Amino acid sequence: MILQTGVMSRWVAYGGFAVAAIHLSSSVSLAREGAFSPAGVLPNLAPLSHFAWLIGVAVALLCASPNNPMELTRRSLDQPVISAPS
Repeated sequence: MILQTGVMSRWVAYGGFAVAAIHLSSSVSLAREGAFSPAGVLPNLAPLSHFAWLIGVAVALLCASPNNPMELTRRSLDQPVISAPS
């Protein structure tokens, strides 16, 4: 949805995909030892990557200009531009 509408920056969507892939790969960790074991690197990396992504999104939202909301920065050609009354 973020990539289709342009509500937020593209890195938010791509970062979300990366975090989801890390979580998915760590959820199927069935090895007894190594990176894919429950005590390995990958299952411990999943919550850290999610936290880093969340902090990045929070900073992006806090730094957004109040006069130029993110959802109005990119619209498709078939949607009319709605201006605020002055």
